[in-house]
Amino acid sequence: MKSVFENFITRSGTRLMDGDKELKFVSLNYPQATSDKPWEQRNAIKTIKTMGGNVTRSYVIPVFNGHNDKWAYVKGVDENGKLIFNEDALNELDNLLAVCNEYGIRLIIPFVDHWHWVGGMESYVWLAGLSEGESPIRGTFYQWAWKFYTEEKPRDLFKQMIAHVLERENSVTGIKYKDDKAILCWETGNELGGNPECQDLHDEELSEWTKDIISFIKCLDSNHLVLDGRMSTTKRSRSAGNPADILGAHYYEGDFAKRCADETELVHEEAGKPYILGEFGTYIKADPCIKVFEQARIHHANGVMMWSLRAHKDGFGFYFHDEDGYWASYHWPGFPAGDYYGETEIVRSIYAYAQIANGKADTYEEARLIPIPGPETEEAPVLYEDSFENGNVADIKWRGVVGGAYYEIQRANGRVSETADEFGWTTVAGEKEYVFDSGKNIEVDGVDCINCIPGFNDITAVDGQTYSYRLRACNESGKGVWSNIVTVENVCHKI
Repeated sequence: MKSVFENFITRSGTRLMDGDKELKFVSLNYPQATSDKPWEQRNAIKTIKTMGGNVTRSYVIPVFNGHNDKWAYVKGVDENGKLIFNEDALNELDNLLAVCNEYGIRLIIPFVDHWHWVGGMESYVWLAGLSEGESPIRGTFYQWAWKFYTEEKPRDLFKQMIAHVLERENSVTGIKYKDDKAILCWETGNELGGNPECQDLHDEELSEWTKDIISFIKCLDSNHLVLDGRMSTTKRSRSAGNPADILGAHYYEGDFAKRCADETELVHEEAGKPYILGEFGTYIKADPCIKVFEQARIHHANGVMMWSLRAHKDGFGFYFHDEDGYWASYHWPGFPAGDYYGETEIVRSIYAYAQIANGKADTYEEARLIPIPGPETEEAPVLYEDSFENGNVADIKWRGVVGGAYYEIQRANGRVSETADEFGWTTVAGEKEYVFDSGKNIEVDGVDCINCIPGFNDITAVDGQTYSYRLRACNESGKGVWSNIVTVENVCHKI
C-alpha cells in the first residue's frame, strides 16, 4: 500500500522535523483506536484530518489482566518463560496504521499503562509470578505493581512484547511496525509514575528503567523517536542522562495553562528536546482550554492533544464516553447534546489552534474566523432500511459522516428510484429542525444501551401511505451528498 509520507519524523534540538519542515500539532487522543471497527477507524482519522490535526495517539498495547483474554495482545507466559501472543488482537492497529498512511495522520503508540484498564504494568508483574498471591482486579492499583520497574522478570517479559511489536508485519500493508512512517514515535508508557507524589518517590528507579527500555527500543528500531511516557517531567527526566528524544506530560490537576508554559520552557532549556502535552481534560468550557493552547503557542510547545475523540459508530450515532459524570468525549463538529460540557466551543477551539499550528493563521483571533469544512463528500450517509421495520417511521436511523452538524431529511410520495431528480421531494427536517445523531447513550437498568439514542420521528407522515426517504449531512459551511433511498410501504408510527 502506498503511503503519503516521505519521511520518518526526526528531531533537531527542540524541534520535531518532517524532512526540512517543522512538525507542530494540536489534536485529540483517539483511545478507541485499537478496538474500533475498520469503518469507525477511518471515520475517526478523517475527522482528525478535517479538524486540522496531523497527529493522534492510540491507547496502550493490551496485556492479559484476567478479564480481557479475547483482545489482549499478550495472552500469557509458556513453560519456557516466553510470552504467548494473540496475533489477531492487533489487527485493528494494523488497519489503523494503514488508514493513517492513507490520510497523512501520524500516530503515537504507548507500550504499557501505569493503570489497569486494558492491562498495565501490574499485569506483567502478575504474569511474572510476583503479585504476592493476588490476581489483578479491574479498578485497583496494587503496591506490588511497582516491581515492574525493579524486577528482572517483568522487565524481560515487557521487552519480549516490545520486540514482538517492532518486528510485527502489518497484516494490511505488509510493512513491519519498525519501518512504518505513519508512526511518529513510540511512547515508553502511559502516565508512568502516576501522581506527582508517587512519581517523586519512584523517580530514581523509573529513570533507570527508562534508560534501559529506550536503549532496548533503539537497538531494534533506528527509524523512530521515543517519547518518555511519564505523567510529568522531573529534574532527573530532563537531565542529559535520559535517552528519550521527546519529553511529555498529562495534565489533570492544577493550572494547566501555567504548567504548560513552565514545563515547555524547562524541557526546552534543560533537556534541549521537544515537549508534547499528550493529554489534558476535565474542562467544560472553551476559555480554559484556549488558555492552554495559547500558552503552548507562546512557549512553542511541539504538540498538544486533548482527551479525547470518539468516532461515529458503524451503526447509528457516536460512541460516547462519560468522565466523572460531567465531562465527556468529544464529537465533531459539536452538538447541542454536548452543551453541558462545552463540546462545540471546545472542538472549535481545537480546530482554530490546529490552523495556527499548520501555519494558516498567526493568532486565535484570525484562526477562529476560518470556516470549518463542509460535510465530507467522499462517502454518503447510509439510511438504514431496517430502521423502518414493519413500516415504522418513528425511529428513522442512519450511519453518519464526518462534518454533519445536522441532517436534512426528505420524503417523496410513492416509490422513487436512486436516479430520480429533485422533483417531488419534500424536506421534512432541515436546519430549523436541527436533527442530529449525537447524544449520550440511554441507560437501561444501569447499563448503556448503545442503540437506544432515538432516531428521527416523521410525525407528518400519514399512516398507510407509501413514501421514499433520503438524507444528507449539513453544517454552516455546506451540504454533503445524498444517502441511499429507502421506500417504506404502509407506514405507521410506533414510538
